[in-house]
Amino acid sequence: MNQHAESAIILDYPSQGSLLSVASEARQYLDLSIAENTRKSYASDLAHFQASGGTIPCSIEVLANYLTVHAGVLSNATLTRRIAVISKAHNLLGV
Repeated sequence: MNQHAESAIILDYPSQGSLLSVASEARQYLDLSIAENTRKSYASDLAHFQASGGTIPCSIEVLANYLTVHAGVLSNATLTRRIAVISKAHNLLGV
């Protein structure tokens, strides 16, 4: 690669400051994409799981026990949402 091409690549690369600005703007769009009530439900679901002895990350056995204990009490829709929230929490931690 010649020196001019290398300079063009360097000049076209966004600065760290502009990347942070883009990341901040993306975070704002993400925040707006989730309704406040949904966000509250997610937090409540995760708090219930943790109050029941669950942790993030958790083993499949802990999750299975949580679901079994609450299967007769909570609706299928609630349990499904809680599985989704627990999964999302694991994904955010990269586990």
